[in-house]
Amino acid sequence: MQQWENGGAGPIQINRFNKAWRSLHCEHVTSIRLSGTIGVSESRCAMMSIGDRTHREDVTKSQEGIGKDFNWTLTKQNAAFVVGVIETAIAEAKKNRPVKDERETQEAVTARNAQSLQYEEERKQKQQLERAKFVELYGTGETVTAVPGQMCLVAQLCYDNSDCQSDYFDRHATLSPAFALLVVSEQRKTESLARMAVGVSPLLKGVEFSWHVEQWSMGHGNYLESKGFEIPEELKGLRKVYGRAGDGVTQGHWEIKFCGKGEYPAFQGCRVLASSVPAEASAGGDGITVTENTARAGIEIRFAGRPADSMVSSLRLHGWRLARGGRCWYIKASDQARTFANELAAA
Repeated sequence: MQQWENGGAGPIQINRFNKAWRSLHCEHVTSIRLSGTIGVSESRCAMMSIGDRTHREDVTKSQEGIGKDFNWTLTKQNAAFVVGVIETAIAEAKKNRPVKDERETQEAVTARNAQSLQYEEERKQKQQLERAKFVELYGTGETVTAVPGQMCLVAQLCYDNSDCQSDYFDRHATLSPAFALLVVSEQRKTESLARMAVGVSPLLKGVEFSWHVEQWSMGHGNYLESKGFEIPEELKGLRKVYGRAGDGVTQGHWEIKFCGKGEYPAFQGCRVLASSVPAEASAGGDGITVTENTARAGIEIRFAGRPADSMVSSLRLHGWRLARGGRCWYIKASDQARTFANELAAA
């Protein structure tokens, strides 16, 4: 299309002309979109397709006609009249915008929703079947619940779903549900606690784990990771490897992670140590004294005699420390620590 020339029009006149001419040109790629459900919830909106090179014949005809009428020249004398003619052409082009009818009938919406529900039900059934396979291999069939103030150390079978060729990295893609290994009172996420969780399950004894601390943005937190191994035949193919059509996952690794409150399937050998004091702990009996050290903002437990080994293990597991000289066990004061200490004294 021929270009306009400036025949002496001023800057303000040129700006007004350019604005009007651009608006007329945009009508080439502007259409009306009808959406929604017919007779129920219909909507109408104007849409502009950015990057579309479509040219409407009626808009092209208007542009060429206006240009020829004024010899493609904008002057100080005709500028206002040219803009007026363009605005009239824009109004006419808006009336003739193409309509894209994307409305659906109520029957079509009902059928689509039913199909979505069917897909969702099939997905849930598939997920339940997969979960049953993992529970059969690694679980006990029971469920463990961690309540507020507790945390659960979980074992989860993961795999490396990274694809270096496309710079896609996902080393911690999950394969199994998160199985409860050990439930303890909320405390520091340490390597010793994670390795203690590994020790409760006969399935994980002898497996080599390495400790990782990734406390940064997008990091994976504190966790133990085992070496890779070939997963059982019945679990192969449950997931697809990223970027490889048809390739199912055959290699996996265990990760021991710290999770908060929630409900988890129990791993073989799972133990819950946060809900009560071990039975042997009552050996201290009436000789247990609980005091608050306000000067140090702490809580102290004293025993009349030497506490049982299980008692010592429980104290250490819940974050208590033995003072120098062995005169008492202490911890920073908190409602959780008070509850534990009072339960211990009452046992």
